[in-house]
Amino acid sequence: AYILAHGGIDIDRFQYSLDVLFAEQGLSCSYSDATADILFDAMGRQRPDDLMWIRKDFWDRNTGLVNSRGEGPVVVAGHTPSVTLMRYASMMSGTGVDADSRGVMVEVGACQDTGGVADRIDIDCSAAAGAPFGCVGVMRLDDRATWIVPVEEGE
Repeated sequence: AYILAHGGIDIDRFQYSLDVLFAEQGLSCSYSDATADILFDAMGRQRPDDLMWIRKDFWDRNTGLVNSRGEGPVVVAGHTPSVTLMRYASMMSGTGVDADSRGVMVEVGACQDTGGVADRIDIDCSAAAGAPFGCVGVMRLDDRATWIVPVEEGE
């Protein structure tokens, strides 16, 4: 399962919402067991400003949604250009840039707690920065294949 947000999520609020929703339904599950309906309801309890603008408080720690078997919802967000992600994110795969210092997509949060699976993906390739550092990227979620095209001068 994937959770899509522009900026990210308020992790504490999201976990609390899941706890409340599980309790309301009489469930005792882990976050990785949340159904699409429960995840949708938890997203509805997020603050719109966080969904749009959150940065550091989202990128600086694991979401706690992916279990040690690598199962659970992965949050896919942009808003934070990959070229600046290093100042916020811990446990990144890669540096946020390619060999030409252009933005790329970055998986974040792969560790023992998540079974080595990233619990967040930054899809912001810094297109707004323009040439020569920005790129436009597309990720196919089922296999996480990516396609990245540099922003050319004047675009």
